[in-house]
Amino acid sequence: TLTTVVPAAATALSARSRNVLIATANDYLASRDADWMSPVYTELGLRVGAVTADSTALERQHAYQCDVTYGTLGQFAFDFLRQSVANRQQAGNGGLPFEFGFLIIDEADSVLIDEARTPMIITAPRPSVDDAAVACYRWSAELAGGFRIGDDFVRLDNDGAVALTHRGRLRAIKANMPPALGSLTTTDLLHGIERAIWVNETIHRDQHYVVADDRIHLIDEYTGRKASERNFGGGIHQAIEAREGLPLTAPSAPVARISVQDFVTKFDALCGLTATAWEDRRELKSVYGLAVQRFATHQSSQRTILDPVACRSREEKWQRILDATRDITAAGRAVLIGTRTIEQSEQLSERFRDAA
Repeated sequence: TLTTVVPAAATALSARSRNVLIATANDYLASRDADWMSPVYTELGLRVGAVTADSTALERQHAYQCDVTYGTLGQFAFDFLRQSVANRQQAGNGGLPFEFGFLIIDEADSVLIDEARTPMIITAPRPSVDDAAVACYRWSAELAGGFRIGDDFVRLDNDGAVALTHRGRLRAIKANMPPALGSLTTTDLLHGIERAIWVNETIHRDQHYVVADDRIHLIDEYTGRKASERNFGGGIHQAIEAREGLPLTAPSAPVARISVQDFVTKFDALCGLTATAWEDRRELKSVYGLAVQRFATHQSSQRTILDPVACRSREEKWQRILDATRDITAAGRAVLIGTRTIEQSEQLSERFRDAA
């Protein structure tokens, strides 16, 4: 938070650029850092703003008119895509004075390497889901649970896709079908089954998504937070809704997309900071042309890395975590516990409540 102010302020004050975007890890940090650092920028005669998911169009316009703007890379990229769509539709630039000046990325290796696999896409919903498609999604979801790997379907090694075996295809064709499926081809039906099986095998509740307010909310795999503005494409989202017994939303068609690499390389200058980029220095150099510079800490690290602990069962692991946490908190120290899924977090939380 503090270190970023130095290059941001220096760049905004120079004749080279007065448009500096700072990409933070999430919306909370964007708002917090802009608020905390505003006295520094104000003292230097600079204006600072923040863009979050809750920002209105007018608030976004004001934020981008500031000398320094905080936000996530996703917010910046989607605002750029919306501007591009508006320009294509001859509707101006949507009121967003978006410029590619200077970009500073916090947790740069996570954003530029880990999250760069997922393109940023703006979609437009189709009018509705026709009755035959709805029936196919629900029929497939009901039928897919009884199909067995090896007998009825196989997973393809190259991309993990699902393919029905001869036995699986016969089983699907001979299954009872609602009358609404009469307008669909056999290929449509088989693809629906394969898609539903793939969802059962790959997409898991409370790990990849949560259900709230009769909606599917995807989980950002890097932050663990709900990403309610995101949807799966290719009918996957509707297949999940059918499995969960929810109303089916209309599928969306992509109208604009951009990759992380294409977006960040549009800026006049790009830099970032992180504590874990040294191992990725060759990839950052080859893909983005960014050199990695190491800086020694001002004080010697006080971190102590303990030996790993191997447990023979999950029950033993939970108990060891519980015992260690009790000992550490008794000494007046805080504990951060990370789990792989929301479900595991809830199970562990329940154990702590029972032990209280």
